[in-house]
Amino acid sequence: MVLLPKIPATSWSAAGTCTLWLVMAHVTPCPAQDTDWAAYVEKAHNHRRIMLRRAAARKVADAGAAAVPAVRAFQKKHGRDAIRMVLVSSYAVSKTTDAATLGLLLEWAGDRDFYWRSQALKGLANRRRPELKKLFTSNLQDPAYLTRIEAGRGLCLLGDHSRTLGLLADVDPRVRLRVAVCLVEEGNDRGLPTLIEALRQETSFLDYPWGQIGAIVAFKTMRKLAAQDFGFVPGESRTKNGDAVAGFEKWARVRLGKNWVDPVQIPGDDTSYLGGIEIRSCRNGDMFLRWTADQVLVIGLEGRTRIQLDDSAFSNLDAGPQTTGETRHGKVVCDFLRWACKTTGKSQKAAPKALPAESSKWLESLAKALDKKGASEFTKRLQNRLQQFRARRP
Repeated sequence: MVLLPKIPATSWSAAGTCTLWLVMAHVTPCPAQDTDWAAYVEKAHNHRRIMLRRAAARKVADAGAAAVPAVRAFQKKHGRDAIRMVLVSSYAVSKTTDAATLGLLLEWAGDRDFYWRSQALKGLANRRRPELKKLFTSNLQDPAYLTRIEAGRGLCLLGDHSRTLGLLADVDPRVRLRVAVCLVEEGNDRGLPTLIEALRQETSFLDYPWGQIGAIVAFKTMRKLAAQDFGFVPGESRTKNGDAVAGFEKWARVRLGKNWVDPVQIPGDDTSYLGGIEIRSCRNGDMFLRWTADQVLVIGLEGRTRIQLDDSAFSNLDAGPQTTGETRHGKVVCDFLRWACKTTGKSQKAAPKALPAESSKWLESLAKALDKKGASEFTKRLQNRLQQFRARRP
């Protein structure tokens, strides 16, 4: 027989579980409750080995309410910008649903200046909380494509497919794809045409192979759903995978029948570009520009908007800014501006408030050239984005 210590009534709620466990185990002592969560949070952010950072982040996220005070203490001490994506992503895939964890995710997702708010929104979407439907709806038109994806997923996972379907016509092909994946995984085959269209893509922007990445995502989803691959080979050209894509499309059309709706078509593009500019932002969204040898400025990943430049504007653009050999400016966490000119062989990547004056002037001249062409709305967007990246004057 095991003698149990007397537990005051006021302590019962905290100790009751431990006492019952002791009775059942007979001789095993209560499990220790002295985990140093502050140390784990620190390790998740600063350990030199990435695998150990990930392991620590998963442990913190899986601990739920027990570790939240340590996360908040770290955030208070170092600032919210010090929170790393590895920790937020771990919360996104964890199963914890306690109030403290949900409160933390809500704060992160609601902070437009927080780098990883879309990952926090993903965590809320994955938890399928009906009371958050209004939050997801309010983010469907967010400038950041990742946030729109998670807003759509949030509604999709709650069964509100009518609003989710609207994102199949989003201006960003990456949004259309990820929402389509969520729809078919939740049993709504209306996402199939978008996946078939994604299978055909192999386009890139600079060294960002967004088309091929999307094709691989679509293939993995379609192969699982159709229980066959039709001979599709990830990474092969659109031509070599043509028969396989046709096989997937035939299967999808039979499955959908009269409910088949043609997806947004992604324009084919075999243009050879002389250079490009990309602006990425977790808050303000992404912008993509490229220029061709025939003096055309192409806007967007899909290149739907094209503006013919005059000789002077094109020459200035293709020559690039008069910069030094430095290629990186500032510490890039999430947002960045990058440009590359094949003609000069120069490139540059800058964090917010770190873009050199020469590059700022070069982009300002591009904005003025666009304004003369009547693209005033795009000019305003470009100038507004430059405010974020222009270096502070000494």
